[in-house]
Amino acid sequence: MGAVADYKARYGPWAMVIGGSVGLGEALARELARRGMNVAITARGQDKLDLAAKRIRADFGVEAKTIAADLSDPAILDLLLAGLASTEVDFLIYNAALENGGEFIVQDLDRHLANIHVNCTVPTVLVHHFARRMAARGRGGIVISSSLAAAQGLYAWSSYSASKAYENLLAQTLWYELRPKGV
Repeated sequence: MGAVADYKARYGPWAMVIGGSVGLGEALARELARRGMNVAITARGQDKLDLAAKRIRADFGVEAKTIAADLSDPAILDLLLAGLASTEVDFLIYNAALENGGEFIVQDLDRHLANIHVNCTVPTVLVHHFARRMAARGRGGIVISSSLAAAQGLYAWSSYSASKAYENLLAQTLWYELRPKGV
């Protein structure tokens, strides 16, 4: 259990996975739970969240909170904070994305702006909030899931590729900035 206990001691007792109800997000939440961390998972669908949380509790014996919320909601930070109540987030994983495919000029501008909001604005807002708190405590962890689409533009996925490049560069920059602060 050595490495697992050290991991929890390094970051703290609570992790939050944005986009944590299915697939990679649930796998990430399960890995954090395997390492002894309690997890708060968020996604749009309450039923899928409840199933994932039930499996996590049963398999790892940790606490699991669910917060059903749509990342496109302008009040997303307030919604997540209300769902967390007084729980401090010690490890944050942003594993959500909006993927609108189609040629750039064929898509409505609103689809591009929605993509930019969920893939650029929301991770910025959430990471800014939680990173400040982690830095003040002198510990924490942040992961921003990007995509290979960040490496080069993809035909008919222009806004998605660009937004994933933003996430990738944000994560790289924050690694340098926050590392001396214990995050």
